[in-house]
Amino acid sequence: MNVFRQQELLYQQLRQGSGYLKRAQWQDACTVLNDAQATALELSHVPWFASNAQQHYATAVMLSCGAYIHLDDFEHALRLIQTATRQFDSWLSDSSMHEARKTLYACRAQLIKACRHVHQVAAVQTQKSRTE
Repeated sequence: MNVFRQQELLYQQLRQGSGYLKRAQWQDACTVLNDAQATALELSHVPWFASNAQQHYATAVMLSCGAYIHLDDFEHALRLIQTATRQFDSWLSDSSMHEARKTLYACRAQLIKACRHVHQVAAVQTQKSRTE
């Protein structure tokens, strides 16, 4: 697929996934946002679009995590964040990504915050289920 079509597909997937989240259609959101992650990863290899693709990848990951939390699938959310964090570590170790370093660090920091949030929500949910 041509890069511009892939780019449009990515934007469409992000819009559609956000729409599913707004309508509380968590499973549909997960499916579409997982596709968006894959599309963003493919586009991250296009030099002139890599930085945008990496940011969109982080967005898709965090939106997916929100959907997984609503589905009480904390393990999946945590695995997704850990995978994404490793991906950002890989990008940060790539010397060709020097110009995007600041953005990569910011995205990685957001993923770490999201991971902490998932842990907190999971702990609260676990505590609630024990007291019910």
